[in-house]
Amino acid sequence: MVLVIIMLAVNFFISWSNASICGRYWSESKREGGGLRLYMICGYIQSIFGFTMVYAYTLLLIAPVFMQMKGMDQDSIYYFQDLAANLTYLVVVFPILSSGLVILIKGYIITWENRTASNIIVSGWNTYAMAHNTISAFREVPSALRKVMEAFFGKRKKGKETLVLLVIFLVILALLGGYFTASTILKNADKEFDAYEHARSKAKKKLEGMTAEEAEKFINKQKEKKNMSAAEVDGLRRKIQKREVDWLETRVIDFIPREETTYVVSSFIFIEMYFAFIEMWIEYKRYLYYNKHINK
Repeated sequence: MVLVIIMLAVNFFISWSNASICGRYWSESKREGGGLRLYMICGYIQSIFGFTMVYAYTLLLIAPVFMQMKGMDQDSIYYFQDLAANLTYLVVVFPILSSGLVILIKGYIITWENRTASNIIVSGWNTYAMAHNTISAFREVPSALRKVMEAFFGKRKKGKETLVLLVIFLVILALLGGYFTASTILKNADKEFDAYEHARSKAKKKLEGMTAEEAEKFINKQKEKKNMSAAEVDGLRRKIQKREVDWLETRVIDFIPREETTYVVSSFIFIEMYFAFIEMWIEYKRYLYYNKHINK
């Protein structure tokens, strides 16, 4: 149980970080479009469903206490926990995997271009998280889908209809909580951070320390990227020589430090821990019941 709580806290921090990074470049990504926009959207998705996981499984840890206070029997509580855990898993698994794949590939590119310790660590975590999440999906999705389909469309025991509605309410509540939390953090970060000004500041520092050889390499790179004419190249060369950075406003992506836009993939490991905990708890209760009523 302690490990489950720790991993919930880790995923909460990851989701917060992703939303904050996303917000810093959200408005600018709309203007830039292309790969930067896709990358920001994937980070936003990771944050929403990361928070959703945290809220859903936190509610699942708390709900049994109130259900016991209302006098519900243990079988009903286990049914509720199991169904809610599986439905939540199905809601989050595909968005996390699809957006995580984009983040993983982009992370490899960032790490290759900037081989810093932090980038290597994040890429290592993302590789582990995606591998673990994919294996988890192949193992858990069929079972979770079967249980959810049986609960929604199969024959239910009397009294289970209310529990199914409670499960749906819990998952919707967690999803809304994830969306509004991620959106609030994103909007606040977007208001507080000017990516263009940040990029110009970084560019100015880079230009001030740029040698003539480095300047020519940069100019050639810009020429290839933008298919610049000879006149445009000469104009860019003069601006670099004068250390002017006003022209950067339309190409913020060229000077955004790559490590500042590195997202972290949320891990499903705490979900598996939760599943294991529930299974062990159920078996333990069955063992106590057997000793109390059968072995008399």
